[in-house]
Amino acid sequence: MAVLKRLLVTVAVLLAGAAAVPPHSWSAFRATPTPTPRALRAYLPRMKVEIRRYRTAIERGQTAFDGRLSPSSKLTRLRASRAEFRTIARRIDAVREPVGLKKAHASLVSAVRLVVTAFGNFITAAEEYARDPKPGPLLDRNTRANSQLKRAEGLQDRWANTLRASTKRAKIPIPVWLKEFRS
Repeated sequence: MAVLKRLLVTVAVLLAGAAAVPPHSWSAFRATPTPTPRALRAYLPRMKVEIRRYRTAIERGQTAFDGRLSPSSKLTRLRASRAEFRTIARRIDAVREPVGLKKAHASLVSAVRLVVTAFGNFITAAEEYARDPKPGPLLDRNTRANSQLKRAEGLQDRWANTLRASTKRAKIPIPVWLKEFRS
């Protein structure tokens, strides 16, 4: 169990560090046609709510990697976080995106779904390790999960970059939450 605790602490550090990484160079999709100011004004407040939920879920998800928690408490938190991310993915997918932001919006939905998959890998790794404490499979699954989280971060950035560029072209002030958006 000591190996599992060390690994989960390492994953927590990686997750926390991902939030501090400077923006990737994921280029924005070219919104074609450019969304209208009216459509963006309808989209932005709805997405603000969903992004706030998403950021809160990320913070809660990171608590699952607290080294002071018992393995069963970690699993409980991981499962709760995965369920929360699933709900968020459905909610974001239900938001009607403006014309021209379809690819970017789908990119964000895919990012949240990748987070769900990554948390599933963390859960499976911990469960498998509890049954058979071999570090190899545990490390493989956690490496795969971390890779999925990095990919999700890039997809999120692409959505945010596209939305920032679209609001700028529409001559709408970029909302503070969007300026600050980072996974």
